[in-house]
Amino acid sequence: MVILRLGFLQVLDATGVQALSEILKSLERRGVTVLLCGVQDQHSTALAAVGAFEELRHENHVFTSLDGAIAHARHHGSRPSPHKDWPIGWADSR
Repeated sequence: MVILRLGFLQVLDATGVQALSEILKSLERRGVTVLLCGVQDQHSTALAAVGAFEELRHENHVFTSLDGAIAHARHHGSRPSPHKDWPIGWADSR
């Protein structure tokens, strides 16, 4: 599980939006759950426009605070993962 803290991100141009969307897609395909926190309104609009939020495993994986994201990660991290024995890149080879 990865938490991406975007609260201090000042500028997110079209290239950055596309790159972040590709990172989300790549991590989720590899079975890495991504949690986003602190997404500013202007960045949220741009990310939504390219479908970046659709790459997340669940729509509830966007948090306003780091504390909320960490609490979520701890709750879900305590459960056994059905994917923990998968080799890296397994999802890409399907």
